[in-house]
Amino acid sequence: AFELPVGTVAFTASTDSATEGNSGAVSKVVATVSRTGDVSQAISVQVALNASPGTALNPADYSGILPKTVNFAAGDGANKTVSLTIVGETLSEGDETINLVLQNPSCGTVLGAQQTATYTIINDDKPSVKINQAAAQADPTKNSPINFTVEFSVPVSGFEAGDVTLSGTAGGTKTVNVT
Repeated sequence: AFELPVGTVAFTASTDSATEGNSGAVSKVVATVSRTGDVSQAISVQVALNASPGTALNPADYSGILPKTVNFAAGDGANKTVSLTIVGETLSEGDETINLVLQNPSCGTVLGAQQTATYTIINDDKPSVKINQAAAQADPTKNSPINFTVEFSVPVSGFEAGDVTLSGTAGGTKTVNVT
């Protein structure tokens, strides 16, 4: 039997995000699916992990079964949300992503322009910092610099000399060099 398209489904946004939290597991909306056009029939569409699933890992960073089926009843044109459980922890790490894709629309429904969405789990844990006087350095004098090595617990990008504040009682010039 030939089926006429019954409308279009798409993600309402290409990206969404929220902070992970420090403990527990919290259900968070990771995407919203819209339905436009003819809404006279009941339809469904699946939200699945994209072929490139992102950097977040199930169950360490999130939990939930994918694909998830999103159902629209006949006459229902309201947006539907898709939730996953985001796992909070205190590990200092980069932001993590979950890449989603719409698939398998039923009853001749067409996938709209926004067929993929990325949910970012924003890391809310600050990196630890260790500051040590550089090795093999002579005792500082008025005319010799004091060099320090600064180590972050995670890679830091976009770090510039202007991001450093030096204070103290030592006389002389305070200069920051970032390498």
